[in-house]
Amino acid sequence: MPYHFCDQVTGYVGIGPSLGRIWVKNDSYCSHEKVSKLVIGGVLKSGILYFINDCIFIDLFADYLYQPVHFETHVDIGGFKTGAGLGIKF
Repeated sequence: MPYHFCDQVTGYVGIGPSLGRIWVKNDSYCSHEKVSKLVIGGVLKSGILYFINDCIFIDLFADYLYQPVHFETHVDIGGFKTGAGLGIKF
């Protein structure tokens, strides 16, 4: 859901599903097991787009990824992710 602060700045928030594959390799002394799982989770996204001109923008974002995985024990893969990107609008 975008929100236009002004002509050059747009904020957004979103929520949606996330699909991933998790690979785990046990390289201990007594076992060399490799396990792979397909994981369905969710993602919460937010950020600000700053348009330098009509075609080029900078994206500052903060996301939270949640992906529960069931191996021998229950493990939650994910967490917070922040960053910046440079984009081109077509």
